[in-house]
Amino acid sequence: MPIMSNCTKANHTKGERTAQHSRKRKADVAIFLQDPDENLELELIEMTKKKQYEHRGNWENGNSWKSPYKLIPTPEKESDTADIAPHPPYACLKFHSTVSPLPQLSWANRDDVWRNMLHKDSAYLRDKNLFQRHPELQQSMRSILLDWLMEEIYPPKLHQFAYITDGACTEEEILSMELIIMKALKWCLTPMTVVSWLNVYLQVAYSKELQQFLLPQYPQQTYIQIVELLDLCILDIGCLEYPYSVLAASALYHFSNAELVEKVSGCEWTELETCIKHLLPFAMAIRDTGKLSKLKFFKGVDIEDMHNIQTHTGSLDLLDKAQARKEMLQEDNRVTPVPNGILTPPQSDKKQRTGDSE
Repeated sequence: MPIMSNCTKANHTKGERTAQHSRKRKADVAIFLQDPDENLELELIEMTKKKQYEHRGNWENGNSWKSPYKLIPTPEKESDTADIAPHPPYACLKFHSTVSPLPQLSWANRDDVWRNMLHKDSAYLRDKNLFQRHPELQQSMRSILLDWLMEEIYPPKLHQFAYITDGACTEEEILSMELIIMKALKWCLTPMTVVSWLNVYLQVAYSKELQQFLLPQYPQQTYIQIVELLDLCILDIGCLEYPYSVLAASALYHFSNAELVEKVSGCEWTELETCIKHLLPFAMAIRDTGKLSKLKFFKGVDIEDMHNIQTHTGSLDLLDKAQARKEMLQEDNRVTPVPNGILTPPQSDKKQRTGDSE
């Protein structure tokens, strides 16, 4: 009996040791096989924590100008002088901090939702150097293509696509090529678009404590006017320099003020300043038309969803006017540049003396 007891005890000890090794191996494998998207998200969070802005730019002291639209009054006094500071043609994409401006949500953790939105904004990148890789293409070709996509209300059916090719492509060949494209895109088909960001910002701006953040609760008229500005600036290649979250926040600034934009977007002013200047000529071009987009009513569409029906305007004509306005502002800035920061008088011994002072 003692011998059997010792053997049994030894077997139990060996089994426990084997289980410990097995659990350790499983843990090592789990660490090695972590979700790459999760790793990318964690790396993004760590990077953004390290890149905290220590200096906050003062817009009013240096480059002051009056926004074409101010639906929400602001107490600051602003001048009418417009200015666009020169910046690199392809600035580095910078994604703002992970501090969530979302209210408390009953259906999810607000920090997790915000981090997922930031992850999508960084994962779905735009190629700002596409014309360098395709010299046979022109910027106007991109603008016309996007304008056509905005104008197309109902996408053609599969049999219609096959019909207009006049037998060059069958329905099966179109589906096969679609599958190839989807695999090349790794089935990443749900980005946070610039309109999605704007929808979130306006919901935060007009949200109340009792609301559950489920349905949009903001002025539809304001929404479609900001979307008109975004639709116009998207046609220009310069928009590819900025993340969609920054573009939406900068467009909202032209209809509100800096305090509100920082509150609803979680962005610092230094992250938005360049993009706000970039959108200025587009906002001025729309203002020069003398009319703003108005909410339209469509048969069969609920009134709560009217603002989501995108209407097409003369975007290409406005684009030409905006680009001409941009060149004028850049030329004015080169002739009479406005210095940044606070001006200080020279030292007494370095002042130029005039005949009257002598």
